[in-house]
Amino acid sequence: MDYETKSTLVITHLKNVKNKSNSLKNLLSYAKNQNVKFIAPKNLPINDLFGSLIVINEKVPNYLTSDNNQSTWNSDQYKLKKVVSINQSINDFKLIDRQKFLVASKDHTISLWDTNRNVCIRKYKAHTDSVFCLCVLNEQMFASGSLDNTIKIWNVNLELNVRTLIGHKFFIYCLKLTNSGHLLSGSFDKTIRKWDYNRGECIVIYVGHENLVLCLDETSDEKLLSASIDKTIRIWDANGNCLRVLKIHCEPVICFKILNEQLVATGSRDGKIKIWNIETEQILKVLEGHVNPVTSLMQLKNNELISGSDDECIKIWNIQTGQCIQTFAEKKPRSLDGFYYIFHLESVNSILISGHFDGRLKFWNLNNS
Repeated sequence: MDYETKSTLVITHLKNVKNKSNSLKNLLSYAKNQNVKFIAPKNLPINDLFGSLIVINEKVPNYLTSDNNQSTWNSDQYKLKKVVSINQSINDFKLIDRQKFLVASKDHTISLWDTNRNVCIRKYKAHTDSVFCLCVLNEQMFASGSLDNTIKIWNVNLELNVRTLIGHKFFIYCLKLTNSGHLLSGSFDKTIRKWDYNRGECIVIYVGHENLVLCLDETSDEKLLSASIDKTIRIWDANGNCLRVLKIHCEPVICFKILNEQLVATGSRDGKIKIWNIETEQILKVLEGHVNPVTSLMQLKNNELISGSDDECIKIWNIQTGQCIQTFAEKKPRSLDGFYYIFHLESVNSILISGHFDGRLKFWNLNNS
């Protein structure tokens, strides 16, 4: 790993520490005249060294939880149905079908969970380091990317590692299945690779980014969008040629969502979401409300977008007006330990699932019932 890459990684982590420090400062300021208690940690990992402050009074100030002119916190429409605890730190999760989901863990394994019984029904073991990302390929197969620099293809039902894709020089950060059935991978080695995962062959290498590739998405005409810590978005053709280099945000883009043939939504480390035209590059809307990096985007309906953030809030936006319709989160005493942020959103059967790095999956009702 070269000096520039190491320096960028350190700066990224320091910015995250600064965000957490500011959040703690706000909470401590509020807690001065409130009824609070200090909970001492049983063990002493570094992230829990100073314990947690928990606000006993359920009234939380607006600057911590809400936007103006919108309802917040566990409204009747968006009720928290249940929380599934994985009992370990997790990096990613993906739904296999309506009853099962996969979880990528730091313990080098992937686990298959039953959503109805909330139990682990299968474990997949072959990686030699933390599993960072997942991609469902079809009903029978999925892919996993790891800090061991490999991508592994698995049979869901047999716990079988079908093959291993080797080529990246550093760890795999993101995976994406293309419309043509190929697998894309973005890596810390600054490259993107397109794979024929059935044959285990790399067929295209995309070279151009100057740092870690953070996220990938594909348009209906098979153009690839990629974003990097180098603060650029690149648009590529199917053969690996870079067509355009864009700078939509001042900070790195962490997540994409292609809304239709013309519009793209991007979430950034600066907490902003931008809606822009992929052909003209014109920024049409800037959605502001999150106070920490936006980590996940999902289109709920034609004109509604859901965002998850490091600020522990899920927001629903009207894409046409740019207004935040709803902010919601778990209605419980707010604990601040810096590792509860939302990293991924999925939906099935009018249920929204939010994944959190602390090992919890939260199931939210998206109906009025």
